[in-house]
Amino acid sequence: MKLLAKLILAFGANILALLAAVYFIDGVTVSRDPKGFLTVALLLTLVNLVIRPIAKMIFSPLILITLGLFTIVINAGILYIVDIYLPEIAIIGLIPLILTTLIISAVNVLAKLIAKII
Repeated sequence: MKLLAKLILAFGANILALLAAVYFIDGVTVSRDPKGFLTVALLLTLVNLVIRPIAKMIFSPLILITLGLFTIVINAGILYIVDIYLPEIAIIGLIPLILTTLIISAVNVLAKLIAKII
């Protein structure tokens, strides 16, 4: 049950983060079709839950050396993989990729804090 709640919370946070990124950042487009948008959010959620912990474990020495800043690179790489894999999302340029990564990371951190409070 906890895994399902975690999955739903992460999925909702990624939906909100993608909406914010599309609204605030030029160079980020996501399909206006609800099915395409939900596909992007679902794949991003699954990649974050499966690949991100593995990448953080592999790159833990770099994360320690950079005092945690390398997690931004890991998150940007994950978002770039989703961008390459799905035609429903397009991020044009490095600056929009980094800004989108920061927005998604911030929304996910807030969602986890809210989950701990509730």
